[in-house]
Amino acid sequence: MPHTPRRPTAAHTHIGLVMTSIWRQTHLPLEALARRTGSDPKYVISILACRQFPTQHFTDRYARACGADPCILLRIWNDEHERRRDP
Repeated sequence: MPHTPRRPTAAHTHIGLVMTSIWRQTHLPLEALARRTGSDPKYVISILACRQFPTQHFTDRYARACGADPCILLRIWNDEHERRRDP
């Protein structure tokens, strides 16, 4: 029987992969990243693990905390947000 790829669950996110890549380039400890974003470390972990879709506000703070361009990361956020609304 051929393997059928599983569809991502509603909670699965792709932006988490992008955010993880950005974070790795900063070499910031997770706790420092959470402090800079004003978020609970568990929330940050959930996003980086692609289990939770971040808020737009968090995405902006995250980009700034990592020294990334917020406009680009928010474009990625908006694209995924639209795809999640219209399956």
